[in-house]
Amino acid sequence: MATSPRLGARSSDPDAPPPPTPSLPLPPAPPPSIDKQALLLSVAPKKPNWDLKRDIADKLERLERRTQRALVKIMRAELESAEGGGAEV
Repeated sequence: MATSPRLGARSSDPDAPPPPTPSLPLPPAPPPSIDKQALLLSVAPKKPNWDLKRDIADKLERLERRTQRALVKIMRAELESAEGGGAEV
């Protein structure tokens, strides 16, 4: 059986156990300090309807213009009726 010409950092004996790795003491993991509900609230959007408002903004602008035109038409009709009614005595 042929041995590999490159064995890396291990000794020349392929059956030898690997060298021990130095074990460093790991610091204890800190307990989770964030409440699950607080975490959900921080991830949730502040205003969930922002995309709906964006989507209907054009329609609202058109509706506002139509509303203003209708109000002007009503006011003109009232003024014309008031002027016409006052002249007929």
